[in-house]
Amino acid sequence: MNVKQPGQAQQEIYQRLAQLDEETQERISQKYYHGTRPWLAGGRPARKKRKKPEQTAEA
Repeated sequence: MNVKQPGQAQQEIYQRLAQLDEETQERISQKYYHGTRPWLAGGRPARKKRKKPEQTAEA
């Protein structure tokens, strides 16, 4: 039985993604990873989350 260590499957997926051409990597990163490429060492920085505007109570 071939049992993988935690995170090993994810690393294998990232290795396969890193081997894809630039256009395909960009398309996948936009669709599934919010524009980031976690499979690259250092990758692109994560997008900053927008803060929701605070709602003021109207009296």
